[in-house]
Parts: sequence; structure tokens; C-alpha cells
Amino acid sequence: MRFSARDATESNTFFVGYPDTFTNSRVVLAQQVLYAKHLNREGIIYFTFTNTITTTREIQWLIHVGISGRSTVELRHLRYFVAVGEELNFLRAADRLHISQPPLSQQIRDLEIELGVKLFDRSKRQIELTEAGRIFMQEVRLILAHVDRAADLALRASRGQVGQLRVGFMMPQHSRMVAEVFRLFAKEHSSVHLTSHGLTPTEQIMALREGRIDVAILRLPITADAELTIETIMQEPLIVALSEGHPLSSLERIPLRALSEQPCILRPRQVDPVLHDLVIGAYQKARATLKVAYEQTDIYTALGLVAAGCAITLIPSSIRELPIDHVVFRELQPPVPLVKTGMAYKRENKSVVLDNFLQVVRKVTSHRNYRRRGNKPR
Repeated sequence: MRFSARDATESNTFFVGYPDTFTNSRVVLAQQVLYAKHLNREGIIYFTFTNTITTTREIQWLIHVGISGRSTVELRHLRYFVAVGEELNFLRAADRLHISQPPLSQQIRDLEIELGVKLFDRSKRQIELTEAGRIFMQEVRLILAHVDRAADLALRASRGQVGQLRVGFMMPQHSRMVAEVFRLFAKEHSSVHLTSHGLTPTEQIMALREGRIDVAILRLPITADAELTIETIMQEPLIVALSEGHPLSSLERIPLRALSEQPCILRPRQVDPVLHDLVIGAYQKARATLKVAYEQTDIYTALGLVAAGCAITLIPSSIRELPIDHVVFRELQPPVPLVKTGMAYKRENKSVVLDNFLQVVRKVTSHRNYRRRGNKPR
């Protein structure tokens, strides 16, 4: 039965693409003659296209348009077809597939019946692929390659070897630690794409809840959240940063009360509530007077003010790793307030990639000799 493009559309069939090797992708449908053979079995329609411009021979291009969406063609049929198509000999193909020859011949016949097209010319001494068979071979090889690649990716994904992970952290406080984690993680999981996002603790929690990052490395404690799992990974003491010429810079350890009335730089509470409250609490516990001269969000700017002799600032000890000229760092006399750092991630996130990343973070922080204490690891 001959269908025009209009007829085919109105008959609940639909058009599908065919190889650009035969025609341009934007073919005027009026230039094509469409033949359709409508099989009642499962409502499957097979189309054969003839390109009347480039050739007079019929290009038998199998298009499986299942109105019911079902087909009995399986991957094994495709693999059998490729073996026979490459060997052009049923016996050799059967040996290659480790099956006997009669069942293989039957499977190929079943495939041809299912497709409604002849794939092999058996009229000669040696079988040959028909024109339809050659085109089918090209497409089947692509399909099988995609299937093999998909299977490989699925296996690697199940092991956390592929995928992506978005990490939030505080800059520059955790920059070196995060860089070390990324280096080790990339060495072990080179196909996982890592992205880092420098965010304040408040921004990290918001990004986690909104799904913009997968894990946050941030200061603890944070407000309890039933959606998040929190794990403490390290603790470090507060230290004081002073200018080289500060009168207290000659001391190895400085009592916190000696800092009373000293102009101090404090992180704004809306940016870093944990450190803000920890510094204020430490002054109160030591019965020292906190004189806030500046509120500064950027640590480099804060240390620049310290270097200029404008003020002092209390910071986590890991910041002493930053290369800042004309600034000295001194420990505080006990009792020393401890700054806790932790990882936060959504409780519902069961990603193997995330699990692998958490393991690397634990390894790095333990090797850096930080005291660790907190929730039971995931």
C-alpha cells in the first residue's frame, strides 16, 4: 500500500530519521516515495524508503515503529546477526558464539521475520548481506557499542568511579585541606568530575538544602537539621594573629586576658556565626573586654589590617598556613577554645561517589594530625 507523507501522518504512524549517508538530514518529504507494509502482529509498521533523487535502487531501511512500543528483538539476536554478518558463514559464526549451527540459523530466520526484511542472500554458495543487511549491520554495531559502553559505565558508577560531586567549603580557611583532598581523590577516582564552591557557612547550608552542592566542609556546630548528616572531621585551637611589631609578639603563648581592650577584627555573625560566637564566648570566659574595631568578612583583608598594626584577630590555627607578610601567629594559653570543622550532606544522598569522597576526607584529616571527634562515620 502506498502512503503519502500526509497519509502516513494521519494514519497514526510517524516519521523517523535515516542515515545521512543516503540523503541530507533536511530532506523535503515530497521528494521521497514512502512504502509501508502494515503488519497486524503487535501493530508494528515497517517502512522502506526510496530516495528518488540520488539513486533508482531501493534502499531497504528497516524502521521499527512500534505503535504498541513492543518488539521481540533481543540483544542476543543482534549479536548473532553481527557474528554471521562478519563471518558470512553460519558454521564459523556458531563456533565463534559457542553455540550449534542449527539454532543460530533459526535465530537469524526469526530476526528476519520479526523485521520483515531479508538480511542475507542465501542463493549463492557463500551467503552475503543484502542491501538491507548492510545498513542494518552499521546500525547494530553502533547499538551494541552503546550497550557495552552503558554496561561499563553502570558498573563503574556502582563503584563510584564515574559521576560528579559538588563540594562547598570555606575560603581560604579550608583551601589547603580541600586541595589535598581533591588531589588524592582525583588520583584514586580520575573519572569523577569534582567542582569546588567557596561559600560561607550560611551559604553552604542553603546550597545543600537547595541541592546546589552535594557536601559541605564547614564550621561546627550548625543548627540541627533532620535532612542533613553532620560529621566532625577535625578540631583546631584558636590562635591570635598580631603584627610583627606588636608588644605581645615576643611571647610564645599569650593569655587571652592580655588581649583585653586590644582593637580586634571580628567576623560578622551573619557570615560566620560559629566563629563569631566562639570568639565572644572566649573573651567572656576569660573575663577579658572585647573591643571590636572592625568587622571583616575577607580573611586576607583582616590579616592586612593586622599587618598594618591596626588590630589583632583570633582565627583557627590552620590559617597560619597562609603566606602573610608582617604577621605573626601566637598560641593562646590554656584553656584554649577549639574550632570544629565537619562535613554535612543530605541524609538521603546514597551516592557511592559521595561515600568515596568522605573516606578520602577522613584519611586526609587524620594524617594531618587533627584531633577528630564527632558523629559515627557514614
